This record gives sequence, structure tokens and C-alpha cells, in this order.
Amino acid sequence: MVLYYIEMKYNELQRPLPKLPVPDLHRTLTKYEDILQPILTPIQLKKAKELILDFGQKGGHGEHLQELLALEAETKENWVNLISC
Repeated sequence: MVLYYIEMKYNELQRPLPKLPVPDLHRTLTKYEDILQPILTPIQLKKAKELILDFGQKGGHGEHLQELLALEAETKENWVNLISC
């Protein structure tokens, strides 16, 4: 009986977690570049910066993929799971 009461109270207190927001693309790319800096050679870093800039340009692949991810985030309970599949 006590266990049943505890379980009922536990279930009453449970609230669904809010959905995770989709991070801003350009903020993410900036962080990515910062992370790469200490582990790449200057030549590799220059190439990586070029790729990051190209990926994040207006109307580029990054914006397109970001829009698709935002749409998925609206319809799915957890958009993070989409990445690991």
C-alpha cells in the first residue's frame, strides 16, 4: 500500500522535459572553429576555416541543413536522436 502511494506521488510530480532548442548555426560553427584551433596545424586550420566559412555562408548547405533540423525539431520529441541514427 505504501509503495503504491509513493509511486502515485512520484508520477504526479513527473513533468515532461522541455524540448531542446536547435542551436544557432553560426554560433556552433564559431565554437567548432575554436575547438579545432589548438589541435590543427596552421595549414589545416586555414583549410578548416575555409570549409566552415563556405558551409555557413548565406544560402549555403549549412543554412539548408539548419532549416531541415529546425523542422524536425518541431515535429519530433527529441531531435538529438536524429543525429545519432
